[in-house]
Amino acid sequence: LPFGFSEGYGATLNAFRILVGLVPAALIAKRIDRTRVYRGPLLRVVGGVVLAYAAIVVLFLRAEERRGDDAALLATSIPRLLILSFLLVGLGAVQNAVASIVFEFLVEVGHGVVSEAVTAGIFM
Repeated sequence: LPFGFSEGYGATLNAFRILVGLVPAALIAKRIDRTRVYRGPLLRVVGGVVLAYAAIVVLFLRAEERRGDDAALLATSIPRLLILSFLLVGLGAVQNAVASIVFEFLVEVGHGVVSEAVTAGIFM
């Protein structure tokens, strides 16, 4: 794994990312269900996804530059671990929010034409 992290740490981080992502997704879906405003929140969370992915790419590219220098990699691995963990958890939060916004939009668009079950089946 990158930076020499264990598989257990990666699994724990991903579980935490999913759990943290469920809270904003539920709150955003509840608000969108009442306001019926989709464009603004969707643009904000997609922007968050883009920024998080760009930061992760920069983090990995900078790690490749220092790959030959073991002392520099060891000295920067803990801060990088914290930054990467924060980015992945934030990425999970905005990715789950994207799914909830799109699902609410699909239900709204398909309302009256098809049942919600059909819309859910198409989305999944």
